[in-house]
Amino acid sequence: MIKCEGGKVELEEDANKLLSELTAICRGLRVFLVKEGYSKEKADELVSESAQMGLWTDEKIQEELDRLRTETLRTFAELILGRKIFEGGKEND
Repeated sequence: MIKCEGGKVELEEDANKLLSELTAICRGLRVFLVKEGYSKEKADELVSESAQMGLWTDEKIQEELDRLRTETLRTFAELILGRKIFEGGKEND
């Protein structure tokens, strides 16, 4: 059994049963996303990316959060200033 609530995951039973349930969840999520209006290809991409993210280490998650934070701050600064700002040590005009 797979139970997930509030970011906490409980796993019970054997590995084969859990893997089967995970497969069913992925398939069900794809069907749900298509019903919500996503193309089959986009739904497959989102489910695949989500599964890959589930394999990330804590360090990888922190790296991605840092990257997104920097990217977001850069975008806000560019919107406020009305121009590109420093990227890679050079100012973009």
